[in-house]
Amino acid sequence: MATWPHDDGVLIFLHLGKTAGSTLGPVMDKQVKRDELYAIHIFKENDQLIAQPESVRAKLRLVRGLTYYGIHAHLPRPATYFTMLRHPIDRIISQYFYNFRRAEREGKHKKDRPIEVEIEKTPMMPRSQISKIIGGTTIWEVSQNPLPDNAVDLAKQRLESFPVVGFQEYFDESLLMMAKAFGWGEVTYAARNVAPDKSQRSKISAESLKFVEQAAMPEIEMYTWARARFEAELKDQPPAFQRDLEAMRERSRRYGALYNQTAWLRNTPVYKTFRRIFWPGWTPPELDEE
Repeated sequence: MATWPHDDGVLIFLHLGKTAGSTLGPVMDKQVKRDELYAIHIFKENDQLIAQPESVRAKLRLVRGLTYYGIHAHLPRPATYFTMLRHPIDRIISQYFYNFRRAEREGKHKKDRPIEVEIEKTPMMPRSQISKIIGGTTIWEVSQNPLPDNAVDLAKQRLESFPVVGFQEYFDESLLMMAKAFGWGEVTYAARNVAPDKSQRSKISAESLKFVEQAAMPEIEMYTWARARFEAELKDQPPAFQRDLEAMRERSRRYGALYNQTAWLRNTPVYKTFRRIFWPGWTPPELDEE
């Protein structure tokens, strides 16, 4: 079993949305026992966690999902946060097209809504990462309040306290850094719920991209600063890190091939029911895409 930075502590993974959470989640879930894990798939589950008896919250070693900096105030154990970032423009565009796909599944129609309108109707979109990192007293406060004038400085202060700040663009390197920081040992993954179209940015006009960039400027500044720190840390890794990285990639390649070959089984109602009962940390595919 993993050894956290605090022997009696809890790890809190801030899943900031569209940042490979479905792929990373199962890796993390394997590091703890069933009653030590709490996975948050939708905002209201933050309130459900807070409402749990203290005896339940005291057992937790890992809280992961769509949560916020500040949830630790409701956990009896010392808390350590970590997260995975993604370039804000790519994240916003991914969320934009995901909203279309989800609306279609629900029988709604949003295809005629330009990204500018989507952002105006959903103010959280261009600040989702930075808002959750700054945090607050409730997830609803975090999602509804506008950013303060010193938002970037506050976010930097938060991130400096995180032992690992990974990046979707460096997924393998980030996962290995997490494993080494938290004592996870040998890790293997299969890419899950990947968006079907990797050329989404090319579908957005130059004018619309400029609008998105302006809307996400504080988050872009935070991201650029954090990524420079990560890349500097990556350069300082010893030679063994690269060997471990290649080994993890090879294991994951083999496991991913097997995972894809059994996709038909995971799409059956019986399998989904089984997973919901016996693996409560599992994220149903319809709830998240990278």
